[in-house]
Amino acid sequence: MKKAKDAPDLEEAIEEEDEGEAEPEEAVDEDKLDLKTDNASSCDSTVLILARDDTGIAAGSAGLKGYGIPFQGLAIPQAGAPLPELFSGSKGNFGAIIIVDAIAYEYTDGWRSAVTTEQWDAIHKYQLAFGVRMVRINE
Repeated sequence: MKKAKDAPDLEEAIEEEDEGEAEPEEAVDEDKLDLKTDNASSCDSTVLILARDDTGIAAGSAGLKGYGIPFQGLAIPQAGAPLPELFSGSKGNFGAIIIVDAIAYEYTDGWRSAVTTEQWDAIHKYQLAFGVRMVRINE
């Protein structure tokens, strides 16, 4: 295959990009994660779906079912509910998290999530430790 006369070489472009100054990545202090493990490395492929009710779980799982992707749904009522165990030892129990409708309800002080601040913190620490993505839908 002939290369166009003035077309840039992909390898040269990559080398030039690598030579440029990269911004340093912010280090994550794993000691502050307060997890049961120092070696968080792998996750199950199961997707955790957090929603207000079964209708929300159905909305979050429709595409997953079509591709045979395993999921676990948790309907969280306005009063709240405990989260499932996110990890066991050094293995994450969920490879992704879907949040439906922000799990929001109207309380006397306004609209907010039924998931507590402590639970959100645990979810975010889990995401950092295991490299798990979160998708928020229907917000």
